[in-house]
Amino acid sequence: MKYKPGDKIKIKEWREIGQLYKSDPIGTIYAYNFPSLIKENFDNKFPDRVVTIKRVECNHYIMEETNFGVVENMIEYKIKVKKYRPIYNRFEILDL
Repeated sequence: MKYKPGDKIKIKEWREIGQLYKSDPIGTIYAYNFPSLIKENFDNKFPDRVVTIKRVECNHYIMEETNFGVVENMIEYKIKVKKYRPIYNRFEILDL
């Protein structure tokens, strides 16, 4: 598995995922026999398609915002979060 819990990822567009997997009449995509995404919820909650991984299971990732999962080929890329180093003393602030 490429990603770990806490990673922010961007999910592919709905039409791209729909070409990979079949969906039922209400718009749920099933990948590897587990419900992956629901179109109505996905479009409303994630207009920018950015989610956080809550946990990793055997072949899929569970999203923190919902209880649905995504597999690796549904993920477009990982979003890099810049980590800042804390300032330890006043001389670092003043840059003396």
